[in-house]
Amino acid sequence: MPPGKKSLQALAKLPQKALAWHLTIRQLHTWIAEEGEQPTRPLIFLVTIPEQKQILFNDIVLQPPDEAQVQNWLLKTMRKPEKSSGLEPHRPQQVVFEEAQFAQALAPLLGELGIQAVHQPPSAEVDELIHLFDEYFESEQPDLPGLLEVPGVTPEQVGALFAAAADYFRAEPWEYLADSQPVGVVFSPSGEERFVQLMGNAGMQYGLIVHSDWQSVLRSYQEFEDPLERLGPGGWRSFSFEEASLIPAADLDGIEQHGWPVAALNAYPLPITYTTDDLLRPSRPELVQYEALLRAIPRFVKLLVAEQQDYRPIETSLKVDTCDGSLSLALRYPAGELPEDLFEGQDFENGFFIDLEDIEEEDFEDDADLIEMLAALDPALEEAQELVFQAWESDDADERLRLARQALQVSPDCADAYVLLADEEAESAREAYEYYLKGVQAGERALGEAYFRENAGHFWELVETRPYLRARLGLAECLLYLERYAEAIQHLAEMLRLNPSDSQGVRYMLLTQLIGQKQDAQAWQLLDEYPDDSTAAWAYSRALLAFRKKGDSTQASAALRRALRTNPHVPAFLLGDKPMPEELPDFIGLGDEDEAVEYVAGNYTNWWNTPGAVAWLKAQTRGAAHSQPPRRRKRK
Repeated sequence: MPPGKKSLQALAKLPQKALAWHLTIRQLHTWIAEEGEQPTRPLIFLVTIPEQKQILFNDIVLQPPDEAQVQNWLLKTMRKPEKSSGLEPHRPQQVVFEEAQFAQALAPLLGELGIQAVHQPPSAEVDELIHLFDEYFESEQPDLPGLLEVPGVTPEQVGALFAAAADYFRAEPWEYLADSQPVGVVFSPSGEERFVQLMGNAGMQYGLIVHSDWQSVLRSYQEFEDPLERLGPGGWRSFSFEEASLIPAADLDGIEQHGWPVAALNAYPLPITYTTDDLLRPSRPELVQYEALLRAIPRFVKLLVAEQQDYRPIETSLKVDTCDGSLSLALRYPAGELPEDLFEGQDFENGFFIDLEDIEEEDFEDDADLIEMLAALDPALEEAQELVFQAWESDDADERLRLARQALQVSPDCADAYVLLADEEAESAREAYEYYLKGVQAGERALGEAYFRENAGHFWELVETRPYLRARLGLAECLLYLERYAEAIQHLAEMLRLNPSDSQGVRYMLLTQLIGQKQDAQAWQLLDEYPDDSTAAWAYSRALLAFRKKGDSTQASAALRRALRTNPHVPAFLLGDKPMPEELPDFIGLGDEDEAVEYVAGNYTNWWNTPGAVAWLKAQTRGAAHSQPPRRRKRK
């Protein structure tokens, strides 16, 4: 809407200075989230005198402004420039627009005020000012350079790469191959060999990991105290699919400017090389290899699983089109020979490796070892433990109780006898607490004070400690039921100190209680002690703590997005969109609804007792849930 006649007359009376204003509308690199909206990159509107590094007006908006908004901002700047500029109200001789549409649309009005409208490309001085504004916004880490900043890379090459990535994402080859089933690839005519792992079978992270040698593949399956050690000397080449907020801003600008295709909201391509020191963008030849792999692997997987037959060794050559012309790839499966003991102690299911010691119920496969170790401690204790084993095998409840009491007559230091009485004879939490407490005391007597000093950190793997640990876990659970939270937290923390491998899942109970008691610093510390934990409990607790710390922030939103990739079903139960079942599931699968139910049952109050957390979760996640292939494990 044009200004009124009186308003124009008033503006025309302002003194005119021999100045050229520059009008800039630019999208910032940071992300922000409004209440109830998805994260977005804001735009900044600037009126500047670049040569003098003066800012006359600035505003942050979420949507591109129209001509009326730009006009109002310009006229407002004439009436009242920023105080920091030191300038009084005035008219410039010229306004330089970066966008031709605004120069053309506002030229007549500015002409009435004796001001010339000019269209020119952005200047280096304006770019510097924009960079300074970006630095004002908090960011988790410096933004990566764009792909067009890689030497030799053109918009046409990136467009071809993105088109291949979109086709790959829609083909979903990860449904048939997991990251534990790498594919060998030899490029022709260069003869370079690569080993490719497909990400996505877990339904959490999609894309490719490309290794230069077989040792790097083997290293990826090994456990290290420092996860960075898995990268090896050459690092990892990764081509992943992410949400827009995780993509370098320069690449997002390229998508908008050049129309590079993206398959879905969570399928923005992100090629990165991870090293122990830095994150790097791939070279031009590496990007060509990615394009070839993205074209070839879906075709190869179709051959591998033709007509749903069992996997069989296969070698074939495929020719694919890339930005550099046709390339030939020789592909094979399996890619190499895996050592027989590589996955010892692990179970393979749907491409996932699961530590059996973490997931099996106490089935007492180590009974013989336990008896042998107890015999060394005390022959009477050995006899008592034998009676407890008989009780556990009996189908008669009265017989089980009789054998437990007989075991205590033989040795009052038999902790498992008290555990059995707590489980089956106690009629209240108070009675169960008393039995478990006696069991803990019995275990302490049986092991001795020196044993605790010498073996802290290795409990559970020492089978003679298991009766004591079972009793202490029961004691902590009773304390929680009795709402004696501080005592329960002390017991759980001490159990983790004695047994940091956490075969009993103690850390999940402890994390819930630390958050519930608002001991956030201790909760963060516990999360950091298990950085590779991929459960919903870990991911959603991290998101909740991030929200508590900084509210609706970039960090909290990023943590929540990671949690949604870990298990997308939690919000539906937490927000009441789906009713909770009357009983907890007997089995839970990582990423499935049963895991979501298990998490919500224990952490519902933590979310609802955190002001604003549920509203934030609701705004961020409505409609985000989708099914994922589960990893099944027994429920403790």
